Amino acid sequence: MLLNTTTFFCTEATGPKFWIAYSDGVPLQPQNYGYITSGFQVSTGQNFLEVFDTELELAERCAFLMNSETWYWECEHRIPHPPNPNEWECEDEVEVDSPVEP
Repeated sequence: MLLNTTTFFCTEATGPKFWIAYSDGVPLQPQNYGYITSGFQVSTGQNFLEVFDTELELAERCAFLMNSETWYWECEHRIPHPPNPNEWECEDEVEVDSPVEP
């Protein structure tokens, strides 16, 4: 969901979300995306802020923005557990369909 604002308040009603903040032409860095839980907010100076229900949705958006299907799944780019609710361990080989959603 692309937001019309660059601030997202996570509430009990919205539930926890994965998020990404980016500007056109600027490569993503790990600080440009994350996982947010109720009672917290994400605010950015980037041009766009999007929130997602699943890690797979976030990964698909990263794939589009970075023009690489596996970019997000690389150990240095994936959101660590915690805060990521999906437990995972770094492996040498990337599996594109690896997440198991809670």
